[in-house]
Amino acid sequence: MELFAIIFGAVLLAASVGFSLFKLIPMCLTVKKGITEQNQKKDIISLAIGTICSGIAGISLFLGLLYNNKDIAEHGIEAVHLVLIIFGALIFFPSFLWFVWTLTLKHFKTDMEDPIKKWVRHTNVITVFSSIVFFLIMMEGLGFYLTYPLPNSITFGGENGIIGYPDEGKSGFSIAFYAICILSGAILVYFICDHRFYKIYGKHGMLESLFLVAFPSGLIGARLWYCYVLEFDKYSKWTGDWNAPNNPFAVWDGGLAIMGGALLGIIVGVAWVVFVKKQIKIRQAVDIIVPTILIAQAVGRWGNFFNIEVYGSAMMTMSEGFWIPSFVKYNMVAIVDSGFTPYKDLTHSTVYNLPLFWVEFITNLAGYYFIRYLFEAKLFLKGIAKLSNKIAVKTKHGALSEKTMHTIENAFPIGGCAGLYLIWYGFTRLFLEPLRSGQFEYQASSDSSVLLICLGAGLIALFAIYQYLIEPKHPLYPSRRKKYEALEAAATSGEPVEVDAKDEETSKNTAEPEQKTKVEKKKEKKVSSLNDDL
Repeated sequence: MELFAIIFGAVLLAASVGFSLFKLIPMCLTVKKGITEQNQKKDIISLAIGTICSGIAGISLFLGLLYNNKDIAEHGIEAVHLVLIIFGALIFFPSFLWFVWTLTLKHFKTDMEDPIKKWVRHTNVITVFSSIVFFLIMMEGLGFYLTYPLPNSITFGGENGIIGYPDEGKSGFSIAFYAICILSGAILVYFICDHRFYKIYGKHGMLESLFLVAFPSGLIGARLWYCYVLEFDKYSKWTGDWNAPNNPFAVWDGGLAIMGGALLGIIVGVAWVVFVKKQIKIRQAVDIIVPTILIAQAVGRWGNFFNIEVYGSAMMTMSEGFWIPSFVKYNMVAIVDSGFTPYKDLTHSTVYNLPLFWVEFITNLAGYYFIRYLFEAKLFLKGIAKLSNKIAVKTKHGALSEKTMHTIENAFPIGGCAGLYLIWYGFTRLFLEPLRSGQFEYQASSDSSVLLICLGAGLIALFAIYQYLIEPKHPLYPSRRKKYEALEAAATSGEPVEVDAKDEETSKNTAEPEQKTKVEKKKEKKVSSLNDDL
């Protein structure tokens, strides 16, 4: 029966993904002229049906694997854990797949009708959160029956099977989950930024060369920072022996520092945009790209979870830390108790180290949404403007003028979000570094955190000086005009172009003859806004 459940779950999951891809790929690769909204709805419904079946497949697969274990079958699965597994898997698998499908549609399907496009966009955002929430619910039940520490690599051709630990197998090729997490975070950030640039410039792929340059530079910077800032005394004494433990090129032995990776990646990326990708506006680019590094860092921190590293010195009991998922606590127990199995070994006195990776995962995600929406999307200053207007009305000074409202809403300089990233991450590391266990604590990291905060504040001040003092006198240097030729060409051809609030106001004040068609007015509005920006 257990074997049947495993096979049924695996086949149904494969069929669900296969059917969804069968419907999704033609939808993205073909642009059907004259297609109705009703036909698009039918395609979306077919895609949803295939996705929903994945929830049933996940339940069957997990329960089959659990009951196939003789110890678990004899012990039995507690009712509360069974409910968590079934409920979590039933929602998690469809939510995660739907997030992937809708992200793909947003990226490639350019001819969706506005109601469908809006619905896809909203469900994409919803499934981000539902995937995380129901994954944690599923793992609350499933994690109680796993053996810890969890595998930290995928090994092919080794003596211990396909999944295991690199130090256990004497042969075979291993891919560390740490590397998968770092690469997954980088790829996710690329697609997020690429889609946002598509909304501005009207085409995908503008950031491919930037990604291929900045990502490897970030890895190099992370390694250099670890070797020659955090562990200088060790790696500075390398004599050229490739088998020595202090070989700085032995990246497979671990040792990356996010601070160095972020700084070198940003520097190389900015230089690439300035000198190569001249059609991209540099301040707008850093506003979009740099804060999304927090998402890559959040995903990459799960590599520390699988390696059981970067944890705190504080010891906590299982009843403490309600905000920490149980399976994370169990894996932290494995630091001192390898082979720990909760359903057999868990007691009230069981202790675990504070998982700082989880704390930084949360703070990184919070930081991204804080910067992205409160400052880049100007929700904070727009709120200040509305509040100031209400106060002015109540104090009988009269409502604020549109010019004053516009000035308040756009007070934060373009490009300043890059500085906010440095400040946010600097404070995050400044507070978390002293909490680390001794082997992971570096005084240089605390000192570097202060440096990041100062650099961030200086960067915001620099962009503010340029925007308010230099740019009004020199709106565009002749040597920079070529950088925006591609943007102007996209606007005149009718491609989508994002317009700033400042540009929208300028465009609204431009008189247009009544006899012009709507298409001509739309094109002229885009060109006018571009000329104002240039």
